[in-house]
Amino acid sequence: MGLHHLRLISEPTLPAFRNAGFVFDHTIRCQLPSDEIKQEWTKSKTYKSPRASEAHHLVPLLDVFPAVWVMGYLARNAIAILDVNFPKTICGLSVPYVPDKASRYFVSRYLLNIGDREIIHIVANFKQFIAVR
Repeated sequence: MGLHHLRLISEPTLPAFRNAGFVFDHTIRCQLPSDEIKQEWTKSKTYKSPRASEAHHLVPLLDVFPAVWVMGYLARNAIAILDVNFPKTICGLSVPYVPDKASRYFVSRYLLNIGDREIIHIVANFKQFIAVR
């Protein structure tokens, strides 16, 4: 919804998402039984998720995309393992951030269970981030 609202995709559909050049990977969390999600989430906040360390399938994608939206603690943990230049900053994700000005990573909280205004705010920050890439 946020990507369409800010005109980053033509319509709020998966084909429009793909046609705009976006790829979405959700394979770490989707594979977890619901009772394990909170455990992995807690570990990933301090870069200690064993599941995140198995995200080797992301390497070919990281080599292709000039801008990467890292959404949530599990994803941040995985990127920190796969890219030695990604700083392991221990901070919350309620405020989106870019690890450094030269970074190709935009880090934010996961967009599940938040309101539309917060989604629009985060996506607007992401749009600003990719505009300078």
